[in-house]
This record gives sequence, structure tokens and C-alpha cells, in this order.
Amino acid sequence: MLQKVSILALCKFMTVSETVCTQNLQLVFDLLSSETCPTDVKKNIIVAMGDFLKRYTNLMTDQRIRLFDILSDKETSVRKCALLVLAQQILGDMLKLDGEIVDICLLLTDDSAEIRTLAESLLQALHKKDAKFTFSKFLQAFNRLSTKFAWIKREDFCEVAQKLMRNIVGDKH
Repeated sequence: MLQKVSILALCKFMTVSETVCTQNLQLVFDLLSSETCPTDVKKNIIVAMGDFLKRYTNLMTDQRIRLFDILSDKETSVRKCALLVLAQQILGDMLKLDGEIVDICLLLTDDSAEIRTLAESLLQALHKKDAKFTFSKFLQAFNRLSTKFAWIKREDFCEVAQKLMRNIVGDKH
């Protein structure tokens, strides 16, 4: 309980002070990647990350890859929280996607039906917002898919690649 309250207080203080945020950002990212960090603490940090993105866009842009790494956390509730926060930031134009669209597409193969549905909804909203989005990001996305996610099963790779291709075909019509 003390850890949860302490981290929450730190995150609140980071939200109001860029200096404190800069000094402690590495710590909170380390906590997010820690196997021993409790799920509810991780979710509190993720919500705070959304606040950091709004207040310190330039500072958080440098951490964009680490933000998307959270989508592969072993806990379903952490992945869901991360997806919801990232979706809000992406759709609100606070966070720009490049090859990271693959991280979202990979959630189409998630074990959780709820996460798969949320990922599909986000991709549809992105496509509706900018019909040429997937086409313009395809090379970066495919490069990220084939390098960072080389470990994924062939079937999942094909499913993600097909989803990207379907959006591109839709972009051209």
C-alpha cells in the first residue's frame, strides 16, 4: 500500500513539475518494466503517463518506444490501460504514430477479446480520421514488424501484415 501511494504521489508531483518529471521519468519507466511491480501501481503510472504526454510533449516524445512497449505487458489489465491511454493521446493528436501502428496491430492477436476489440476500434478510428494514414506509415510499420517483433508466430505476423494491407487497399479507393 505504501508503495502504491508513494508512486502515485511522485507521479502527481511529476505532473506539476517538469524538473521532477525529467529527474524521475527513468524511474517510472523502470517500474513499468519491472516484473515485481504490482499491477495497480503500473496502471496508476500509465494514467500519469497520459498526463505527462499532455504537459511535456517534447520530453515524452523521446520515450515513445517505451510507451508502446507497455502494450506487451504480461498482465491483461495493464495492456488494456495502456491501450486506452495511448488511444486517447493518439486520437487527440498528442502522440503521433509512425511504425508503432504495428504495436497496436499486434493487439489484434491478443488473448483478450476486449483488447482485440479495442485495438480494432482504434485502428478504425485512425483510418476514419485520416484515410491515408496506414499507407503513409506502411514502410515504417513493416520494418518494425519484421525487426522488433521477429519472435512472433508466423500466423500472427501474417494476420498483422494482412490488416495493414487491408487498410492500404482501402486507402487507395
